[in-house]
Amino acid sequence: MSLRASAFAVGIAIIGTVFACADSVKLGYGTTDDAVSFTRADGGDQGTASDASADSEAGMCVRTACPAPWETCAGAGGELPTYACGTNLEDDTQNCGSCGTVCREPSSAYNVHMGCTAGQCQAFCNPGHSDCNGIPDDGCEASILDDPANCGACGVTCAEGVACIKGKCGCPAGFANCDGICRDLANDNNNCGACNFGCGDHQPDDAGTLPDHMAYACSEGQCKALRCVQGPDAFWQDCNADLDKDGCEVDLRNDNANCGACGNACAPGKQCANLNGTIGCYCDDGQTLCPATSRSQPTCADTDSDPNNCGACGYFCPNGPNSRGVCVHGRCRTECVPGTADCNGREDDGCEVDLSKDPRNCGACGSMCDVAQGQPCVGGFCLTGECEGPVTK
Repeated sequence: MSLRASAFAVGIAIIGTVFACADSVKLGYGTTDDAVSFTRADGGDQGTASDASADSEAGMCVRTACPAPWETCAGAGGELPTYACGTNLEDDTQNCGSCGTVCREPSSAYNVHMGCTAGQCQAFCNPGHSDCNGIPDDGCEASILDDPANCGACGVTCAEGVACIKGKCGCPAGFANCDGICRDLANDNNNCGACNFGCGDHQPDDAGTLPDHMAYACSEGQCKALRCVQGPDAFWQDCNADLDKDGCEVDLRNDNANCGACGNACAPGKQCANLNGTIGCYCDDGQTLCPATSRSQPTCADTDSDPNNCGACGYFCPNGPNSRGVCVHGRCRTECVPGTADCNGREDDGCEVDLSKDPRNCGACGSMCDVAQGQPCVGGFCLTGECEGPVTK
């Protein structure tokens, strides 16, 4: 959320000199009040552009002055800009409202981050924090996730002695606050009768030898209920009703004859699996059940089109500069992100061209503005305006 209205001065008050502006740097380009428009340059593959004579007949001529809010700004270290009119002064935190005006981040103690909105530096509260006292000097002082005086929102007060947990006052009936998390002490195997009291480490002294895949679980706040071991790594069940012989013999997560429940058989072609916490019979025709990888959860993948499992499970299509990996008919390819293009045909630099700003590839590869006159490319169009005086041919 944004600091309150009294509080854009917050940004100023919080950071005082931090908002001090550097001198503007303008490299031969300025703003103009003259009417301007945009023309697709001749050439390229994204539409047919009018040529110079057609522009003249229409009374449109090359313009070089940047239209608001665009400007040509040097880099933070004084580097020459890559493109003319390449900076949007309305939302660029390094050039906010004018070239070189930097919206500097304040100390992390203020719990705010800076943005540039309509050409003005503005402070915004970090997630989980809010400016509840309206005092600019301390930023977003309230932690609404755990502040009992501002629980979930400013002014929401918890009863005396009740903690604020993840933006809510206290725990539901029957639950206790264990390290900031509400736990059911009556049935939680890891917090049985008390926080952090785990039944796995506190089996009864007289438990003796237990049937396979069984343990004493939490019941009524004590580790006293003999049950099948069930958790994220296994979900054992006694499906043959013979605990003495083989205990809990079936893992319901991966048994096609007992999938998720005893007797629940998967249809031919389906496979029992636990996908994202749900045990069921997967996958559809044309899909392959792929195990978890460092990049993805277990999933039913179409290896013809899944970039995380392209051609085979676990084969990942990598991203490149300004491009993303896609899977087409089981083979990895790259696809340019919108607004960019691979104009030189080289794989090593990916989609190297910004079609919205490059005057030599304006809107499309090879679509060239009048570079000799300094005509900029703005938003994928060459900048033009009404011609002044008579038009000659």
